[in-house]
Amino acid sequence: MIASDERPLASTYILPVLKRAQYDARTPPTLFTGQTVDVRVGIHVQSISNFELTTM
Repeated sequence: MIASDERPLASTYILPVLKRAQYDARTPPTLFTGQTVDVRVGIHVQSISNFELTTM
């Protein structure tokens, strides 16, 4: 979405779609039946100027 004119879908649109599809957030994602999808997540930290170990 960075450097793009696209906006994420609003919850008023996406939640009814997920309910109709009987989406379960606790089920591992699948692309093909019986095969799970490897999901990788990364974060980009821009600043840790107010870093306090006690709040971690």
